[in-house]
Amino acid sequence: MQSGTSILEAELGCATGLYPNGTPFPFAAGSEFCDASLSRIDRDPLTGALTEIRSGPINLAAQGIKGIDATVRYRFDTDRLGDYSASLAWSHVLEQTSRATPAATVLSYRDDNNNSDFRSRVRLNLGWSKDDWDATVLMNRLGSFPIWQPTVGNAYGLDSRIGPQILWNMSVGKQLTEDLRVRVNVNNIFDRIAPRDNTMNSYPYFFQSYSPLGREVGVEVAYKF
Repeated sequence: MQSGTSILEAELGCATGLYPNGTPFPFAAGSEFCDASLSRIDRDPLTGALTEIRSGPINLAAQGIKGIDATVRYRFDTDRLGDYSASLAWSHVLEQTSRATPAATVLSYRDDNNNSDFRSRVRLNLGWSKDDWDATVLMNRLGSFPIWQPTVGNAYGLDSRIGPQILWNMSVGKQLTEDLRVRVNVNNIFDRIAPRDNTMNSYPYFFQSYSPLGREVGVEVAYKF
């Protein structure tokens, strides 16, 4: 899917060979991708002012991902203290490739600065239940993420990626009656903010993928009619 923003980004990249943040653009002027993207833009022939952008899906002749996924689960039950469960899941992306059209060159984009996918994720889920009660604790670790402006980062000796983020969530529920259930949810228990990108000089100091929200508390009530 090409949005209005990505189409204008393609127009700039096809004309200058660079993304807005100064990193190299992978498609050359006159390529099939550039021709298809530019055909979605109309400008006033006299002033050059933008008059229309036609966003929409674009055919991807090929897109591939290579990675590793692993999951471990364990469960044990007790008579007096309830039932316990635990699971640990890990995924890591080794390679990401795409080809915009059948005639285009296959691009490897896992390490591109504009790639908004995390390289790795780790999820730990701990569960407990007894009689009418149940509780869950969830840990979610998001791997490193590219900085917004690598040229600025290089100039100031900054790392090209910001560090991982670890968030903890918790949920406690009770079945009050056969038809009524209440649950309390707490997201981001320790009120962790997203890792700061020192090349982004405006709030929330990262450019995508993270959430700017801190701790969230909610109550869920479910009733069966």
